[in-house]
Amino acid sequence: MDIAHWFNFTTFDLTRDLCFGQSFEAFQTEQYNACIENIVKGVKFVRLFGIIRVYALIGMLIMSVLALNPSLYKGWYKHIQYIKKKALHRLNI
Repeated sequence: MDIAHWFNFTTFDLTRDLCFGQSFEAFQTEQYNACIENIVKGVKFVRLFGIIRVYALIGMLIMSVLALNPSLYKGWYKHIQYIKKKALHRLNI
């Protein structure tokens, strides 16, 4: 049993319930949904930005490679739109 998954399920369910008034139901289903997967992948990806800040030449190379993959930007944009939709729903706008 991987207890990290259970902590993630609980954390995401509680956070989403507090922020958006809805749960991911990850704790009940024992599965990540697309939004949770994006966040987990994003946290892992943030490590690259530390490298980019410290090593400018390596950072330029990494950013060049990322620019060649437009699906990364598309996924990020889709995730942001999803979060905005849920936040507006929570605010009843």
